[in-house]
Amino acid sequence: MKKKQLAYLLLAGLLAASCQQEELPGGGELSDSGIIFTSDYTLSRSIAKTTFSQGDKVGVLGYCLDENERYGESDWNTKKLFVKPDVFYNQELTFDGTGLWKYNYNNQGLRKWYDNPKYQYSFFAYYPYANVSEYYNQGTVTIGGKNMGTIQLSSKTAVSDPVLTYTMPHSGSRSTDELDRTQTPDLMVAYNIDRTSGEGPVKMDFRHLLCGMEFEVNNFTEQNVVISELQFSSSNFYKTIKVTGQNQGTEVSGNYSGTFTVIADTDANITCPPNGKKRIVDTEGEPIDLLLIANENGNITLSGSTPYLYVKFDGKLRTFTLSGLKFQPGVKNVFTINFIGNDVVLEMRATDNWEDGGDSDITFE
Repeated sequence: MKKKQLAYLLLAGLLAASCQQEELPGGGELSDSGIIFTSDYTLSRSIAKTTFSQGDKVGVLGYCLDENERYGESDWNTKKLFVKPDVFYNQELTFDGTGLWKYNYNNQGLRKWYDNPKYQYSFFAYYPYANVSEYYNQGTVTIGGKNMGTIQLSSKTAVSDPVLTYTMPHSGSRSTDELDRTQTPDLMVAYNIDRTSGEGPVKMDFRHLLCGMEFEVNNFTEQNVVISELQFSSSNFYKTIKVTGQNQGTEVSGNYSGTFTVIADTDANITCPPNGKKRIVDTEGEPIDLLLIANENGNITLSGSTPYLYVKFDGKLRTFTLSGLKFQPGVKNVFTINFIGNDVVLEMRATDNWEDGGDSDITFE
């Protein structure tokens, strides 16, 4: 890790040396040193991320001065009622796969720090990036050509804590309507407040806003267990989540209904050998994830709606009613389907790790 940090600092110096000093409209100056962002990296392809992969994109808002170039040396809680995102507004950053975020500010390369080394900056970032229209403050999230919902940001002229609102693309009206689990991105936010230019690259540590679900099978019998279908269904899943600033909780609203298919009859069957354990993964070996919105009470549906898990195995169908279960943002919940003699028992455990093992730049609530 120390070698990696040293490399970032050396790169920062090289980039800074290539930038020329420029003047502000108000007469102030920007320093030669450019603003550099870093995060850890991985090769994971799962839709539920622990770290970032090459080509991932995030948006950043940055704050420092008000319109009269005051409050530069003030901390965020002092200045936030007066400053707008003067440093960045929805600046697109692209992860290069080695720890650095690339961007081109106004086609001029890196955005430079202001000249005063005592100025304090605050940065707020989100994943996945949306090309937000400044007129509507809203944009569609598109990954791999697929619609992943919409992101709305507080406006470019708004002061105080930035606000992000994400709305899922799902529009089902009945619990039997088919939903595509891969249309839900792993929504995350990050912040790094009260930073000065002398502290070097800005490390962005992201936190998950959605709750995650994975599935596994334990076979405590002497025969193979073959699962041919696995579905997660309910009416009135939450559709929209709103987050304000840092550590200020979330608000949820809206609803959609339908069924997420984890394993379909058309997929390769999942076979768990006698006295064996099987994690349910996709064709590339990545865990199959479901990502949902949970409210402050841990509910993923409106009051009065109950989720169900349907498991089809060896030609039989078993339905599990999931009433009373609680879910938390940023927490992965693992559903274990246990085959014990002639019984099938469902267990759920919550884990504070989005993925087993390894260091991560993405943290949890």
